[in-house]
Amino acid sequence: MLKIHRNFVLLAAFSASFLFVEQASSARQITLTGMDLSDQKTYLLKTTDGKRLAGRVDDHDATGVLMTRRNGRIEVLKPDEIKSIKKVGETFYPKSFQQMRVKLQKEFGSKYTVSVTRHFLVVHPKGDYEKWAMPFERLYVRFQAYFKTRGLVIDEPEFPMVAVVLRTRNEFNQMAKAHGMPANVIGYYSFHSNRLIAYQQQHKFRSPAQNLADTMDTMVHEATHQAAANTGIHSRLGRNPRWLTEGLATMFEAKGINNYFEYPEFKTRINWERLNSLRRLYENKEVQGTVKQLVVSDALFKHEPERAYAVAWALSLYLAERNPHRYVQYIETLQKNELTSSLSASRRMKYFFKAFGDPEGIEADMRRFIDRMPAKP
Repeated sequence: MLKIHRNFVLLAAFSASFLFVEQASSARQITLTGMDLSDQKTYLLKTTDGKRLAGRVDDHDATGVLMTRRNGRIEVLKPDEIKSIKKVGETFYPKSFQQMRVKLQKEFGSKYTVSVTRHFLVVHPKGDYEKWAMPFERLYVRFQAYFKTRGLVIDEPEFPMVAVVLRTRNEFNQMAKAHGMPANVIGYYSFHSNRLIAYQQQHKFRSPAQNLADTMDTMVHEATHQAAANTGIHSRLGRNPRWLTEGLATMFEAKGINNYFEYPEFKTRINWERLNSLRRLYENKEVQGTVKQLVVSDALFKHEPERAYAVAWALSLYLAERNPHRYVQYIETLQKNELTSSLSASRRMKYFFKAFGDPEGIEADMRRFIDRMPAKP
């Protein structure tokens, strides 16, 4: 279920994607005659450059329109981009798996296969359905179970989730560049398109098994973002604290998190790459105060990504393991907050403090939690 937020100007500026590594114009008023936003109707929007977009209007005001299309894509349009809009259908409904499958096959061509699972359409290199398509479905089932056991029943996705695994890094680079992604990313999930994009990694000095493991790690990380955004854990329309979103995704990279029934030991719930990074940061005395920084702002992910990701992982695992009830309550608080898109530093701190207490105390206890972790086997 999509959560609707009544603050469009800020929605126009929300981040387009999760990465693994505007103020809107109000030049003219758009009149949406007879529109009831609770009616779930289908509208046809014509743009000034000749496009025709059909979908559900989830939000509108003098600064523009936010529309969800039948394939799950979110369109954010300013007034000067809109020529007209009118109701054309009594009921809004998503495209079927088969309709989207046909479109995807045409888009990606004969070099790719489009496989269908219960929740996903997976575009992948020709070949093994079990190898490329089923990992996404298994991840979703385990994601659902993880939160269900913690008392949080998640929504079924409204739209088929699209995952694209490209054959080469070059193909990935071309698509990432077209989507405005930084050159160093190795996978991403786009809030706007609701698509996950990754590629088949083929590092020259790594074995085929290691390359496949690296590819799967990226797929799991981004599929966690996608599952969270499509089930209401995170909002596609608002701005979620990034320590929460990235912390959850890095947690799920560990097999003991995303496959607890097969790997129940605590050591299997450790993301060893993040733990080793964090231990180096502790040795260099570069961690103090990081929890508070992450609570009030996402800036650290841009300026010091290694520290941001490592501490976001540790904080999330610590809270999920030591305070699971409060962790879920915190997520529910953000779900209910209609101004998620405009959370100020003070509001972010308020919600965190109410759920968990003082960030400095949490950071000290998190350090003790990390210090008790075993050395990598």
